[in-house]
Amino acid sequence: MPTNEELESLRLPFVAGSELRWNARRDRALICNLSCGGVLAHVDRLPEGEVEVDFPLPDDGPPVHARAAVRWSGPAFAERSGFLPVACGLGFVEIEPEIRERIARLARRYRQQPVPAVGIAQPRSGILRVPLILPCRFRSESTGVLRGKTCNVSAFGVYVTLERELELGSQGQLELDLPPPVGSFAPRVTVAWRNPDLEPRPHALPVGCGLRFEGLGRTELAALVRVVDELLAQVPRGRG
Repeated sequence: MPTNEELESLRLPFVAGSELRWNARRDRALICNLSCGGVLAHVDRLPEGEVEVDFPLPDDGPPVHARAAVRWSGPAFAERSGFLPVACGLGFVEIEPEIRERIARLARRYRQQPVPAVGIAQPRSGILRVPLILPCRFRSESTGVLRGKTCNVSAFGVYVTLERELELGSQGQLELDLPPPVGSFAPRVTVAWRNPDLEPRPHALPVGCGLRFEGLGRTELAALVRVVDELLAQVPRGRG
């Protein structure tokens, strides 16, 4: 069984939408990983000092509210479970004991997964996806260029959160830079499913949509599989 110290430090690869509030400011962020001690967040604007943070947990319980302090921040930072243009580490300074226990239960469950997997849950399709946060652009004649971020990627598609929501079945081109060996990547994509700003929706994902890659060749597909496998191998896991 993992010790309390191991559970406290274990970081869960987990992507979720979050709201930060500090100095009368309010901003959105993407949580990139989670531990009993705090979260790693991708932000457009770095917060200062202490912040209030709200985010969901993937256990069907109520949203988390906590007070946290910025422990570190930095641009162009590569995290083991993804690549973050701007990130900050938020350490909890005030959090309800029952919320900490909920996170500890998720950590224990993550440690006990019989097959190594990324994140708290995988889709029912069985297609492995890994957390990966990168800036991206969606381009089509009807929408123009929409900027956004990826949240996770598989060999067959990617989940993105964009400046505005797309309709189911919409088609266009996605532009982003993936880790080697893929690099610059601009596939044709179709909106395969939507996660609109309505309840209920998956707790582990911010508002956005799943994009299915279209017309990939064998070489591109093999390179994507390698990216997913290498990111999976880098995710910190312990055995309890």
